[in-house]
Amino acid sequence: MTAEEKMLLKLKQEMKTVGSGLVDLFFEDKPFQLNATNADGKTVTMMAGYHQEDVPLLKQLLLLGAPLNQTDTVWRYTPLMHALAFKGSTQSIVALLEAGTDLSVQGIDGNTALHLAIQRKEDALTHAILTKVISLSEKNKLLNIKNKEGRSVWMEAVFHQRAEIAHCISTAGAIIPPRLIHGIDWLRKADIEAIKLYQELVKEQENSVVSRHISFVNFSKLYSNEKAYA
Repeated sequence: MTAEEKMLLKLKQEMKTVGSGLVDLFFEDKPFQLNATNADGKTVTMMAGYHQEDVPLLKQLLLLGAPLNQTDTVWRYTPLMHALAFKGSTQSIVALLEAGTDLSVQGIDGNTALHLAIQRKEDALTHAILTKVISLSEKNKLLNIKNKEGRSVWMEAVFHQRAEIAHCISTAGAIIPPRLIHGIDWLRKADIEAIKLYQELVKEQENSVVSRHISFVNFSKLYSNEKAYA
């Protein structure tokens, strides 16, 4: 028996008496393989992210090198995406994020982890994932990925009336789109408050552009005057 097999066997024995019984569910009378799946293609790492009592199990699995970017066969979600979409514990989400999950993965619905965090409407978690996205070299790509509803993460933030998150995303360089895209109003299913928020944010952007233009014109005039007196 290899050292890894011994460690996995030890973990299996330790976890039999704690948590929600996931170890027995997945591995009873089977080899303890980190990428083993159930009928829905879910790994034990995905399932461990759901419940607070399974956080110790999840952390052990991550230490052992559990696959972070393996997706299930139904939603095509990673363990992090599962935890976000199905109200997993905050500790689990932070652990999976810090472990280095690929944030560009899209589920069958086109959602990324950041889309799901915005939909979950928990500011601390959304800010944590957004901060991670902004720190990456491919941030512009990640900020502008669209889900099957045709919404980028900025659009998702507006749709779910997450004003502060929308501000942060636009400041980070996300594209603010028009309401009509290919002749379709992407806010057609939104609440009236979301439509008002969109109008406010667009107005702010327009005012910001005008303000920068005025500042540039004033600077140009000042520079021209200084040259004239030189």
